[in-house]
Amino acid sequence: MIIEGCLFPGCPEPKKTRGLCSLHYTYAYRLVKRKQTTWEKLEQENKVSPKRGIISKSNKWFLEGEVEGEVNIKE
Repeated sequence: MIIEGCLFPGCPEPKKTRGLCSLHYTYAYRLVKRKQTTWEKLEQENKVSPKRGIISKSNKWFLEGEVEGEVNIKE
C-alpha cells in the first residue's frame, strides 16, 4: 500500500484523513467547525481530498445499534 504525503505544502508527514496528516486535518477541521470555510470549498481548492463515505461496522453499530457478524476492534 502506497501512502503519499500530506497535501499541505512542504509537510513530509503521511496523509491520514482527507489527504492531510493529523496536524493539518485538525487545523482544517477547526476552521470548518468555526464556519470559516467548508469541506466543499476546501475540496474545490484541492486543499483536501473528497470524503470517502465508508461506514465501518463500528460506525454502523454507533449509528444504527446493530452489526451483522463480528466486529474487528482495529477497524
